[in-house]
Amino acid sequence: MDKESSGSAQHFLLLDEFYRTAILLTGRYPLWWLVPPDAEGSYAEITQLLLGNRFVKEADVLDFGSTHTIPKSELIGAGLWQLYKSLESPYKSALKLLLAEVYARELPEYPCLSVEFKQAVY
Repeated sequence: MDKESSGSAQHFLLLDEFYRTAILLTGRYPLWWLVPPDAEGSYAEITQLLLGNRFVKEADVLDFGSTHTIPKSELIGAGLWQLYKSLESPYKSALKLLLAEVYARELPEYPCLSVEFKQAVY
């Protein structure tokens, strides 16, 4: 484990954070934005429909996947990673630890923040 790599410990949490920033990468937007929030469970089918029928140009989007399900095991790994990172950045790590705690308690009954954000945009 080095100073900047969290390995695969936080894949979905980092994806959730990325989607909440609404950033374009290389002029492309995340395909995730085109899947309605209430259809996150059918992410693969909807994205295949959009790309397969050429409703969306593949060159215009990036597909990092859905944040529909964040595994509980990832929340444990993320918590440990944030404890390690708290030595250098305690306030940021405290916020991320609190978010992981809320997710551990409320997922999958309630959506993650990125899906709530997308719902507000829709």
